Amino acid sequence: MKLLRKFVYILCFALCLAGCQTESISEDELQVVFFDAGKADAILLYTDSSAVLIDSGVAGFGSEILAAMKEENIDSLDA
Repeated sequence: MKLLRKFVYILCFALCLAGCQTESISEDELQVVFFDAGKADAILLYTDSSAVLIDSGVAGFGSEILAAMKEENIDSLDA
């Protein structure tokens, strides 16, 4: 599981370096948001049609994630 998490972090970092910018989102372009959620990081991956949350962080951190989701007009998660 730790290997998978490292792979996801590296993949997300590589996508960020590849030029993903929230100012110019094309349809179904992957966007990545990292949250410093205490002992771990939470990661929100989303496109115009789907959203996935990886690790929701420590107890009580949900309000920050929900605020970010609301800002991006995300009303549900696919996984």
